[in-house]
Amino acid sequence: MTVLLVLLAGCRQWPDYAGAFDVPTALGVLQPEIGAPFTEPVGVVGSLHGGQIAMLALKQGRFLTDDPTVAFLRGNQLATGQRRLLGGVLPYAHPDGTVTVFAFDRAYQQVIEVPWIVGFDDAGFPIEPATTVSAPVFDDADGSGDSPQLLDLVVKTGWTASETWTATFDGEGWRVEGTRSGAMPTDAMPGEPWVGTNRAVAFTIEGDATRGDSFTFATDANTTEHPAGGVVLEARMAPDQSVATVILQAEGAERSELRFFDPTRPEAFADTPPVVLDAASAPARTAWTPDGADLFVSDAAVPGIWHLHWDDVADRATWTTTHVPLPWPTLDVAPLLTEVGRQVFVAPIDVAQVWSVDLDTGLLKDVDAWREGPQGITFDQPIQGLEAMPIPYLQLETDDEGNRDFGRAVAVSLAGGSVVFADEITGCLVRDPYGPQTNVTGQIVATNDFSRSFESEATYGATLASNGANLRHVLGNACGGITRSQSWTLRYDALHQGWEVTGTLSGRQPTLAREDERYISDDGEISFRIVSGAVPSREGWRITFRMAEGITRADGDENGDIRTLEAALEEPGDPLYFHYEVGPRTGGWYRVDDRPHVLVAAGASDRVGRVDPQEGSVDAAWD
Repeated sequence: MTVLLVLLAGCRQWPDYAGAFDVPTALGVLQPEIGAPFTEPVGVVGSLHGGQIAMLALKQGRFLTDDPTVAFLRGNQLATGQRRLLGGVLPYAHPDGTVTVFAFDRAYQQVIEVPWIVGFDDAGFPIEPATTVSAPVFDDADGSGDSPQLLDLVVKTGWTASETWTATFDGEGWRVEGTRSGAMPTDAMPGEPWVGTNRAVAFTIEGDATRGDSFTFATDANTTEHPAGGVVLEARMAPDQSVATVILQAEGAERSELRFFDPTRPEAFADTPPVVLDAASAPARTAWTPDGADLFVSDAAVPGIWHLHWDDVADRATWTTTHVPLPWPTLDVAPLLTEVGRQVFVAPIDVAQVWSVDLDTGLLKDVDAWREGPQGITFDQPIQGLEAMPIPYLQLETDDEGNRDFGRAVAVSLAGGSVVFADEITGCLVRDPYGPQTNVTGQIVATNDFSRSFESEATYGATLASNGANLRHVLGNACGGITRSQSWTLRYDALHQGWEVTGTLSGRQPTLAREDERYISDDGEISFRIVSGAVPSREGWRITFRMAEGITRADGDENGDIRTLEAALEEPGDPLYFHYEVGPRTGGWYRVDDRPHVLVAAGASDRVGRVDPQEGSVDAAWD
């Protein structure tokens, strides 16, 4: 049964809004084509702190709501307990349309089975389970005959977890503690209404008591706990939801291991044997192909990646395992196996680079022919994760006729707070409409003693030549990502009759630039020609300019330009792919029926962003 995305049954009362996330790290997506009771994709976000799981309407760019006419009224979250450390969430749609979210808790090393949609009413609207509470039981510790009463006990669906609560009298007040939420920051004072963190529980205790007396009651959010057997580092559901991959650090083990998780038998996960890769392997990340027939696993210990293939996806009893050797261990892997080619993008574990590997030959793609040997794209900040986007889209980069390129890419999240995109065919970063370009900040500015200005002489001195109709003084490398945004200084060396070339990121180049000759930097990053002037160049004269990288970058710059919806992503995590159907956008009038996006959790800013590769922006954010 299909129902509208935003309709979830029930009317809720919520505490004052204080942000939906507390270090969001765990992401999951339910696509409508897998049988979930939604017409649009829904995101599921688990926080590392607080144990809360929030639901996102990904296409609408807002939280999942109870009422489609009141967009600000968020639907219920799912509560697992305030002391949980959620390291992964897997939303699972059952064949009957009901939905369960599996959350992997690092604190108690458990798999938590959390019912979300348990049925449908006569009108077809989803039914969510209600949280209940047992009657409180009093323990007169010293047998003194005290008989206080715990009154007005209230719980909140979406905030109250399944756990046992104890309120113990310490002589002045009642110390309240939950088995999955820990001790509450305030005590309940006799005769005064008390409210716990996030209103998970509330009550009033009246009557006399002596030290050690206690009340006990149980709250039930309909969750079930299963042992995990270790700390879960990552969890990824296969596209058909028949199985999930889990990277687990088993208790007492030196290395991580890969296990399969059966969503129909969560109680058996702890006894599931690990997938045998190599005795020295330390699986890091996993990535499925869209048909679910191929799984790729990065390895933080053994150089290379692993390729698991199923001939029969309907029967996952057997598979073949192939090791793809590479020069280094790998942090993450993103496959793009299409009619264009069988490319797998990888990020080495200790180097901020992205490489494209031909799966059939095992050869690395060389993106910079100017440098000897194969080269990948190098970044100036750590890589957080890779995610393949298997649907082609209109890129900002244009061809010679001004038409936007159409192709697939891999999203690359960077620790500095941005997401860039590696092109399927070239292995280079997708460029913006302009590509690398020059921002000339000055010409000859000073003599060798830096004390006198010679601007009048600069008119007749050496200058940077323009490059045809585009009037760019400096040409950048055609491969996006090789030319970086940085300042360059050309300083004339009278002794050697040439110009020293130094970049703020690239450093001093070994080769001098000669006047009236084409110069190419040693890594092929920039190219220019210095035109000699009417007067000879002098020692210490400098020409400065700044290069713009010219790549598509979703960075949430919040700089007031046309991307007014952008929101900063501080320390973004591993991206997660999803897609939805759209109609024509105003402006170019291109019709794209299915649009790829990635969801990115930014733990440092307690924010989750929707990244649109077509526009190169963080076009929606939840916090």
